[in-house]
This record gives sequence, structure tokens and C-alpha cells, in this order.
Amino acid sequence: KESIGLSKVYAAISVGLFLGLFALIFLLRGSLSSWIQKTTLQNKEVTSPINSSPQLAETPDKDLNKDLETQAWIYPGETTCGLERQLPTISVTTLKPEYFTIGSNGALVLLTAESHGCNGFSEKNLTLLKENSKTQYITISGRYDSMVLLFSSVENQETQIKTLVDFVLANDVAGIEIDFEDFGTWSAKDYRDYLGFITRLGTELQKKKKKLLVAGPPISSEIEAGYYEWKYADFAELPVDQLVVMA
Repeated sequence: KESIGLSKVYAAISVGLFLGLFALIFLLRGSLSSWIQKTTLQNKEVTSPINSSPQLAETPDKDLNKDLETQAWIYPGETTCGLERQLPTISVTTLKPEYFTIGSNGALVLLTAESHGCNGFSEKNLTLLKENSKTQYITISGRYDSMVLLFSSVENQETQIKTLVDFVLANDVAGIEIDFEDFGTWSAKDYRDYLGFITRLGTELQKKKKKLLVAGPPISSEIEAGYYEWKYADFAELPVDQLVVMA
């Protein structure tokens, strides 16, 4: 009797497992079918036959990004010789080649293609930039020690400013960007001298209907503000057209 009873139990368990497995397969089949159908529909929305032309969605408003400006710096040197090949493949509104730096005597140095390699200044290189952007600004770089020498006298500042303004006019570009860094080492006097230089340069550029861009440090808290003499509010009344945050 015990043997017959256990057989019935085993049989019942087997039937139960079979029915449960069948139900699970049925449920999974339905879910899998639904997932395959959904995925197929999604793929139909984003793919097209191999031998057909890709169809791009139209922008709802063609003027949506008309005021968006994308800027990029260009530096001279042998490590950047792929520029001529790369420029036609990207979309940049404004290009800012570094064509000047401050020399160890406080005077500007023109970074030519002949003296500094690829992307240095030449008529050919500047023409390439104009063909691949709407606007061009000439970037002026400077180390802290050279910057201090530039500010050594008002006469020297005026001489260097004339060089920059003449260059902008002769080469028909939009203006100048000043990129003097090492902000954390500037003294209060250095900063005052800097503001004076920016005022003189911006004034002369505006007389010629040209613009001035100024690069400054990223400041996102009171603690970071304590790192620098630099105060963005100081530029509100100066002849500066754009402030570029180095962040």
C-alpha cells in the first residue's frame, strides 16, 4: 500500500511540474513575441535598406541654432599638422589661431609657419581658416614673467597694442583674444596693470570696429575666488566684447 501511495504522489508531482513548465513556456513565448515585435518596429524606424540613401530628419526650425557660436583654438607646432585635413570635417563658427606670444623682453613675437611650424601664421594658413569659419580672432598667449615685462611701461604697451591693431586690420580678422594665464601668481599690481592694458587695447580695437575677447580663470565658489585677484565684475565697464572662461 505504501508503494502504491508513493507512486500516486510521484505521478501527481510529475503532472504538476509538466503543467507548470507548459504554462511558463506559454508566458515566455508571449513576452518574447511581444519583445521581438517591439524591437522590429523600433529597428524599422531607425534603419533603411542598404542600397537606399539615408533619410535625415528635417530640423523643425532652421533658425533654431542661428545664434549658436562654437569657438576653437589653433596652436602652431609639429604636433598639429593634420589641421588642413581635419578642418573641412568639423563645424566651427569661430577659429582663434595663436599667432602671437610675449617674448622674454616684453615685446610681441609673431609665430610664423616658417619659425614655428604647422599652423603658424602665413597668408596660406590664414586663408585656410577663413575658408572654414565665419569669424577669426588672433590669440595672444603670455607667461606671467613675460606679461609683467609687457606692462613695464605705458609706452611699451602702446607699441605692442599698435602692432596688434595693425595686424588685425592688415589681415582683415574680427579682433584679438588675450590669453595671459598663470592667474594664481598675479599680484594686485599685476592685475591693475592687466586691466589697464585691456582698457587701452579694447579702446583702440573699438575705434577700428574690431573686437576684444579675454580669457579668464574658472571661479565657481568663494573659496576659488580667493585663489585669484581676478574679478569678473571688473570687466563689466571695460571695452571687452566677450569673456572666455577657461573651464
